[in-house]
Amino acid sequence: MPEDVKKETPKNTEENKQEEQQGSKQATFTRDDLAKLVKEQLDAKKAEWEQKTADAVAKAKQDGKDEATMTAKELADKHAKEREAELDKKSAELDKRFAELERRDRLSQARNMLSKANLPTDAAEMLVGKDDEETQQNIDKYKSLVDQGVKNAIHRSSAQSEPQNGGSGSDVPTKKFSDMTLDEQTELYRKNPELYAQLSQQK
Repeated sequence: MPEDVKKETPKNTEENKQEEQQGSKQATFTRDDLAKLVKEQLDAKKAEWEQKTADAVAKAKQDGKDEATMTAKELADKHAKEREAELDKKSAELDKRFAELERRDRLSQARNMLSKANLPTDAAEMLVGKDDEETQQNIDKYKSLVDQGVKNAIHRSSAQSEPQNGGSGSDVPTKKFSDMTLDEQTELYRKNPELYAQLSQQK
């Protein structure tokens, strides 16, 4: 039995050496290596922060020296320019906000105008003008185009087939005129022009 142990010992020792060598090859960083890397990064950040702080202090000192050598008028002019630049920035921001609010107001007004004209309000974005007068002109043109489109569709429909109910007007629409599709408006005009005219004028 002891002989067996002696025979296996050199083999086991060799295997242990190989495992240790493989283990040392796989170990890339030790704790000391990692600590060193972290310290280097911290030192770099600290140096960068110290440099920025030093630059800011130097600039503040230089500004102080410059202001100390200025006359009262030069100093007042400098402060006035700084205030003017700040006011210009705030004024530009206010102008931008005002323009956006004005655009929303004109868009809302355009939707109201379209609703009163029994037209789809989805077209407001395209028809809104620089003021209410221009918006109204755009809506009037749009309405005339829609009306002409309805008439053209009616003429085409009339040319293709005769009305089946002779325009008796027995069919009363269940929708508001502004909620009707173009085809429904066309059908109403074809069947009952008087009712069409009456409903299209309703506010």
